[in-house]
Amino acid sequence: MQGAINAFCSKSWKYQESYYVTPLRPECVADMIISRMTDRHQARIIFDEIVFEPTTLNLILSKCGTTTPSMRDTKYLKDWVAETTTSSETRRLLVAVLKDAIDFVFEPIGRRSFSLYVDHDERITVFSNSRAEVKWTWDQ
Repeated sequence: MQGAINAFCSKSWKYQESYYVTPLRPECVADMIISRMTDRHQARIIFDEIVFEPTTLNLILSKCGTTTPSMRDTKYLKDWVAETTTSSETRRLLVAVLKDAIDFVFEPIGRRSFSLYVDHDERITVFSNSRAEVKWTWDQ
């Protein structure tokens, strides 16, 4: 989806809060994110930058019949969008991109009360128009 990252960056949010989640435990972080989605199970992940070989993501995508470029070609994954339809798919994809230290945007599909930007340095930024939605406790 050409320009998806730029479109995300141009959105206006009233509040944002950044957290360093170290050491990052992908399963716990994924569970925390999903718990904030309440009744929404569909999500969108927009890839920004891939710094390391995405081995976990490649394994998941190959099981779905999707091929990804080799590491030297990962710049072509910028703005690549993956959508999920269930909480188990969302969790599986979140764990993969967190394990592979991929920079990405996470957005629940439907009524969005928050969005996230996650980078490979274990920083998670929460964006919302509600002050309460940006206050997260990262219990791992």
